[in-house]
Amino acid sequence: MKKIFLQMLITQLWALVSNALEIIFLFYISCHLYDRIRFGFDSFRQENVEEFSNYQIPQDSNSTKNISVEIWSKSAIGQYVWENILEGRSKSAIFPNDLYLEGTKYLNSLSLLFRSGPSLKIESLERFPVENLILILNWRSSSKIEYSLKWLDVIDRDRLSTIKNIGIIALGNERCNNSWFLENYIQKRRLKNFRFLFIVYDWIQIDNKKIYQWPLGLATYRNFPSILNVYSSIDLQSKRLFLCNFIATIYPKSSREELRDLFRKNSLLKQKCLLRTRNEWQSIESNQSISLYVDALQQSDLTLSPKGLNVECYRILEAVEYGSIPVIEDIVDGFRHQNHLCDPKNQLRLFKETNAPFIYIRNWTEQLPKILEDYDRKSLNERIRLRIDLIKWYHRFKKLMKNRLIDVIRDHF
Repeated sequence: MKKIFLQMLITQLWALVSNALEIIFLFYISCHLYDRIRFGFDSFRQENVEEFSNYQIPQDSNSTKNISVEIWSKSAIGQYVWENILEGRSKSAIFPNDLYLEGTKYLNSLSLLFRSGPSLKIESLERFPVENLILILNWRSSSKIEYSLKWLDVIDRDRLSTIKNIGIIALGNERCNNSWFLENYIQKRRLKNFRFLFIVYDWIQIDNKKIYQWPLGLATYRNFPSILNVYSSIDLQSKRLFLCNFIATIYPKSSREELRDLFRKNSLLKQKCLLRTRNEWQSIESNQSISLYVDALQQSDLTLSPKGLNVECYRILEAVEYGSIPVIEDIVDGFRHQNHLCDPKNQLRLFKETNAPFIYIRNWTEQLPKILEDYDRKSLNERIRLRIDLIKWYHRFKKLMKNRLIDVIRDHF
């Protein structure tokens, strides 16, 4: 019995030893194979690292060259150009003693550097050497033109060696009387490296070859809150409180005076539209007046926009920003003025070329009551669709202006 038990024990021990030896053998084989595989992979990697390290991405011989452009803004429209059209952002600082704004943007092989603020002065041209320069200037009044001339004269007189190309974006005169620039800087070519001009208002000299039109945009100088700075989205779906609004400074013997008088007579205007007027224009708005104005835009289906010195005014795109359809005065009577050099055949050119979904009117007293009656009969769904169409157009419009500016830079610089 003991002998049988001993044999069974030896058999089990031998089985355990055999299994252990098999495991050790397999482990040895695995390690050996792993080393060989790893050695083979390392050899392959080492052989091919040199090959790939010498590999270069083939260059397209027709690829667009990169251009670095600096945009220097000395006009409030520069903020609209940079933030709303080019979709750039900027940071502020005190340099050296005044406010300085700077931002960068890369668009279609264009490296853009935006500079603005009171600290940006004529002397800055020497401090910041630049090869491709776009100046944003204000030519609306004599004093603004005089200031712009100082910049242009320094560039012309000193022939700053680093500047090879100069473009200008200008807030033009409301009567389009920009003859001083035409004569001195385009016809006489005082600016040797001047390449192109984008100008606000329908100047008769616009040829889309060297002189192009630019939209007036928003009254950023009065701190108008663009939708870029509004954190909550604009409500396009709800019923609005007012059928229309008319908020303006009233000038004697103007169509604005006519429109105010119409409010007093027409019952639909009295009941469903918002009227706020004043007799004196203010360059700076209070926080309260800005808030009331923005609320009116957000709560009105239509925004009435009679002309000032020019038919294009800030109110047009400010209304669009908040989904309120502009009703624009589209008459050419003002062009009979002897100093008016706007193009009567191409009035509101940028809006009409892009099929802006605006309402154009020639006589407030005769046409507005019918326009309001027709719109008042529209359902909420119809009004929502019109608001959405308006916002979609605005996005397309801004993209068009951005691409147009980029194309002109690429073609002329």
